[in-house]
Amino acid sequence: MQNLKNKYETDQCSILVIDADNENNIYNKPRTIPCYARYVYPTVGFDGWLYNCSQSSAPNFRSTALGDLNKSDFWDLFYGYETKNFEDFSFKCNAEISRSGCRCDRKEHIVNNSVIESKIFKV
Repeated sequence: MQNLKNKYETDQCSILVIDADNENNIYNKPRTIPCYARYVYPTVGFDGWLYNCSQSSAPNFRSTALGDLNKSDFWDLFYGYETKNFEDFSFKCNAEISRSGCRCDRKEHIVNNSVIESKIFKV
């Protein structure tokens, strides 16, 4: 790694080497639950459905999808959760995400860990 850094780093372009997997304890970790990244990275799948994120935007993750955009408005689907009972909604959603085999990528692990560590929500 140091050889590549030395080869390409210049005064105009510094290189910062980050090991996100080890720094965030996410190496080979399938997902970080509870999932808050779904509120940051919603994704429209090629099938016209709204999914939690790019990692879940495939028909085999349909059970976790937010809904069919051919039948409902993006914002109605995106905000289609009960704010008065958010903990119960979150619990059900996270159980379905776990059952589906959904996997986080690095940015989603980092967002989820950051929100969990902030303790803004009861987990």
